[in-house]
Amino acid sequence: MRLLAILATVLVLGMIAATVWTITGSPGLVDEIPATTFVTPPTPAPTPVIISVDEGEGVKEIGDMLEDEGVIESAIQFRVLVELLGYDRLLQAGEYEFDSNTPALHVVYRMRRGIVSPLFVAVVEGWRLEEIADALDVHIEPNGVGVIVRAHHSCMGCRGVRQAGSEMVTSAMLGSMKENPETRAEFLALAGE
Repeated sequence: MRLLAILATVLVLGMIAATVWTITGSPGLVDEIPATTFVTPPTPAPTPVIISVDEGEGVKEIGDMLEDEGVIESAIQFRVLVELLGYDRLLQAGEYEFDSNTPALHVVYRMRRGIVSPLFVAVVEGWRLEEIADALDVHIEPNGVGVIVRAHHSCMGCRGVRQAGSEMVTSAMLGSMKENPETRAEFLALAGE
């Protein structure tokens, strides 16, 4: 038993000595390492690529076009993903904006759902309609902004208008949406107004 205690003590002392030797023998302390060691050089922003997918265009043609434009690495991988997911007839036509070297699964996801722009907007709870339109105008800088909000609440059916299923619809327009009647009419028609 006494021998076991002596061996354990020697082992612990040996581990402490090895740790001290490793720390003191290392090539400089952490605070001596230049700060530039941890800074990665800035990488250029990816160049957006616009891909136009026509109605009735096949998966092979779409995959080849995506590979040729540098959006995805492999048209074969794209086709396999589309087939495995059962989306071969469900990809939506449109003009899509992708970054170069986008993962193929992300491209399939967006094309299946018709998400043409990678930009998503989070609306802060409590914002008024005008604040939403202003935020879109400032951060995206489009030619025009159109925002339509539909609201339904059970209180509207039992108080106020007292009509079951009633809803409130309001809109805010900025830029060309406000100034150009044709643009506004087209937007409202697309929105079902």
